[in-house]
Amino acid sequence: MMANHKLAGAVGDANFYEFRRQFRRQLEYKSQKFGSEILFAHLFYSSTKTCSSCGYVQDMPCDSFSLNP
Repeated sequence: MMANHKLAGAVGDANFYEFRRQFRRQLEYKSQKFGSEILFAHLFYSSTKTCSSCGYVQDMPCDSFSLNP
C-alpha cells in the first residue's frame, strides 16, 4: 500500500473520517448517559478571535500572530 501514495492517502483520510464520526457518536452517548451537555463548535468558528467574557470578535491581521516556544 505504501508504494501507491495516493491510495494510501485516500485510505488514511477515510479511516480518519470514520474515527471522527465514531468519536463524536461516543461523546454524544456518554453525555446522554451521564446527563451532561456537549457543544460542538463549527469547523470555522473563530474562537481565538472571540472574547470569552463579552463575545466581541476582533479582526486580527496575520502579523499579530506569534509563536512563543
